[in-house]
Amino acid sequence: MAVGRLAKGLAGLSAGERDVVLLVAYGGLNHAEVAAVLKIAEGTAEPGQDQAACDGGGGGVMRSSSSSTG
Repeated sequence: MAVGRLAKGLAGLSAGERDVVLLVAYGGLNHAEVAAVLKIAEGTAEPGQDQAACDGGGGGVMRSSSSSTG
């Protein structure tokens, strides 16, 4: 089931990575906007080149060096 795979994938991310993924996927923000919102360098809000996000979905896992408090 796709929902289960999504939940499992999100659970495997750090809080900062989840923040980036959710802001891009659900908030519609671009990487520059995500970086501004999270107060992180723009490069840390871009797709990771060394990890696959999902099967056939394209792109990479989003990285974030921020720590989330919420």
